[in-house]
Amino acid sequence: GELVALKYEDCDLTNRRIHIFKTKELRNCEIVERTKGGSARWLGMNEECHEAIAEHRKTSKYSGHGDFILHRADGESMDTRTLRDAHRRVCKRAKLRHIRVHDLRHTFGSHYMMNGGSLNDLQAILGHSSPAMTQKYAHMAPGYLQSKAGVVRIGKNLCHNFATIAKQSKLSLVR
Repeated sequence: GELVALKYEDCDLTNRRIHIFKTKELRNCEIVERTKGGSARWLGMNEECHEAIAEHRKTSKYSGHGDFILHRADGESMDTRTLRDAHRRVCKRAKLRHIRVHDLRHTFGSHYMMNGGSLNDLQAILGHSSPAMTQKYAHMAPGYLQSKAGVVRIGKNLCHNFATIAKQSKLSLVR
């Protein structure tokens, strides 16, 4: 809903940021000034996103300040079903396995964490209302599991004693 509600006026190409503060409701197709997470947010644009929006605006019949970025042939807001259908066609044409548009959001979150992003920043970017929603991406952070292995410190003597006991009782530590 947030994607199909975006207008060019919501995209600050000069400062490379996007203002997310409205959504298109599924039940009545009305655009309302609130987000799924309940609060407005600004997102930064990377180079690829900036170029894509700028290029799309140059070639679009509807490119005015108040025009929708994703629109129907008549310039009105595209509905989410039309967006999904267009995405499916693009995947098919590119010979890619079909994934849902929403899966791209999860892919972004995973790659953000794998490249060293923080959970707090990701929560803000994705617009999650609670840290628990973002926590599912924690395991993707480089070194996350290794860092958790050191939470409990067992002294060298205890580890040595355990190894000695295992050896004496002919237990194998590695199977």
